[in-house]
Amino acid sequence: MGSSKISSLSLTSLANIIPIKLNNENYLTWKTLFLPVLKKYKILDLVDGSRPCPPQFLTTQDRAANSINPAYENWNDDDQTLLLWIHSTISDSVIPYVVGSTNSKDLWQSLEKRFSVSSSSHAIQLRTRLQELKKGTSSIHQYLNEIKLISDSLAAAGSHVSDQELVILSCHIK
Repeated sequence: MGSSKISSLSLTSLANIIPIKLNNENYLTWKTLFLPVLKKYKILDLVDGSRPCPPQFLTTQDRAANSINPAYENWNDDDQTLLLWIHSTISDSVIPYVVGSTNSKDLWQSLEKRFSVSSSSHAIQLRTRLQELKKGTSSIHQYLNEIKLISDSLAAAGSHVSDQELVILSCHIK
């Protein structure tokens, strides 16, 4: 793939597509917004490892003549552009987790490793909160909105709440 397509998206436009900065609480939301960008610009293969870095030089003569492999140049341009995109969408609090990542695959894997455990525990906390939710003095409208909010958060965390469970929760007002 040539670099022209990926280079056509400016950082300003990216900020409109991904209006949030990745922080310690919103990884799944950030990832949900970022994945379609990777698919649209056909660069998901850079972060999943299915498009590895080509050799910088094809032969020892190329190395001696400093003649760089065009496939390497295209890959490197795309990779460094994606690296800039990711960096532009992470908050200051997340930067320490990605220091030292020199390519987009390493950066993406660092983020996945850092946030996968916290995302699972967050989903467990949300499910517990949903199961323990009480109407109390809230209006029925507020109570149902809270169920929806938690349910939507669970869906964003990859832990969908079935319609049957929502009906049961809505009918068993505590």
